[in-house]
Amino acid sequence: MSKTPQFSYTQEQLRALDAGAPAPAFIHGTAAHQQYLMLLKRLLRQWAIPPARQFNRLPSRARVVMCAGLSGAWQYSRGTHAGVAAAPAGLPAMSKCQVINHTPAGYALRQADTSPPALRIGELIALRVEGRGGVQVAMVRWFRNTWKGSGLEFGCEIVSDAPEAGVAAAEDAPAGALAPVVVVPEDPVPGAGHESLPPQLIVPADTFQLEQALTLKRAGSESFVVLTKLAEKGPGFEIYEYVPVG
Repeated sequence: MSKTPQFSYTQEQLRALDAGAPAPAFIHGTAAHQQYLMLLKRLLRQWAIPPARQFNRLPSRARVVMCAGLSGAWQYSRGTHAGVAAAPAGLPAMSKCQVINHTPAGYALRQADTSPPALRIGELIALRVEGRGGVQVAMVRWFRNTWKGSGLEFGCEIVSDAPEAGVAAAEDAPAGALAPVVVVPEDPVPGAGHESLPPQLIVPADTFQLEQALTLKRAGSESFVVLTKLAEKGPGFEIYEYVPVG
């Protein structure tokens, strides 16, 4: 697939910044620098999506149910968590979709409900795909117009095949100040030998900070972790890489 001049320029700019080159003059501060890097990465992902005529690998007619938002992803990862006193009552409603096709990295889906929910680029979604065990967590990456006005076709990138619901609090937080989080376990990179992706936490937006130490509770266990890198930021959530300590 040929790349546009904008794609090539953005790719080179991202490589330069990753290599330590100074950011553009309009970028001020560490937080703005991180947000600018994430914007460039998001643009590259958007521009790299192949056109419809090329996006027909591994066709499938599997049915899917999904819900959007961190709260839904958290609850469906392992039901409501006893560590949060004010957990929402009941589980969010799931809407129906159909798999158009899929790759190892994600799905192209078509909304199948008569009144489908609104979605945004970058939205976090929980998926249950017919024929697969458990729930997956993904992010919406692109939309595509269809001949039907009732629902969109959209692409989503898998964040985790095995999400785990948990709760976390800053080490200096008052007792009981626990926030719902979704743990993305350490996962091997396909085709990269023994290299693996670091574990991540999906957390509510503006709740924690980079290099902050947290108490993490999940599945009856408790550990201490430090947030080492802001990997992604979306509507209502942030994804941090972390390392266990102690």
